[in-house]
Amino acid sequence: MRINLLESLADNIVIDKDKCTFCGDCIERCVLDNLRMKLAPCRQACPLGVNCHGYIQSVARGEETEGMKLLRETLPFPGILGRICSQPCEEQCYRKNVDGDSVAIRYLKRYLFDELDDSGTELPQVAEDSGKRVAVIGSGPAGLMAAFDLRIQGHAVTVFDAHKEPGGMLRWAIPEFRLPGEVLKRELDVLREMGIEFQCGITIGKDKGTDELKAEFRAIIIATGCPNHLMLNNGDERLSGVYHGLPFLRDVRNGTAP
Repeated sequence: MRINLLESLADNIVIDKDKCTFCGDCIERCVLDNLRMKLAPCRQACPLGVNCHGYIQSVARGEETEGMKLLRETLPFPGILGRICSQPCEEQCYRKNVDGDSVAIRYLKRYLFDELDDSGTELPQVAEDSGKRVAVIGSGPAGLMAAFDLRIQGHAVTVFDAHKEPGGMLRWAIPEFRLPGEVLKRELDVLREMGIEFQCGITIGKDKGTDELKAEFRAIIIATGCPNHLMLNNGDERLSGVYHGLPFLRDVRNGTAP
């Protein structure tokens, strides 16, 4: 079925309703400047600008593979964020004003990730090789996101981390019941298939110097985060039974918590 969009304003604009996912790309790219609608509140609220309408519409149509493809265009971790994202998109979802509740935007990410086998999903498209190499220090959320964006642009990316396995706080600060290790492994495997290299167990400044990195890479991104907890320095924090947040979370994840 074909319908006119904004018929009173633009008679020359025709869309195919069967193919439209309400993603808003036409609004951003229209050279005629006669689509003056704004992006949906949910997409504006998302720090990554994820195409919520697109993958939700794909799920509604039973096109899960297409939905995952749309997700991975801007979001490398649908399985992770489908579990731990603070979902600011749902706070701004307009359906709350209509149905009394927002669309389960975060959970639908998790549904797509859990429903699909990665072997059957298409990897994010990587640009032609730029010939440039970039080092990313730290494999937590910031480092992984930087590596993803750089690889999409065609750069060769190597991620360094002092720990034996990549993931940063995703691996050792979030309990297993919130973020299973198998989910993190699947997400990291996708990055590896895209061509991102991980070198773990290497402390920059100790095992590998910064001068070596400068000689080997065109650019260096430092994404080490804040792995150390702050001290109150009031004396009480050293009392028996007082635990600091990050070490406690690490012990919980390792199964060594008191």
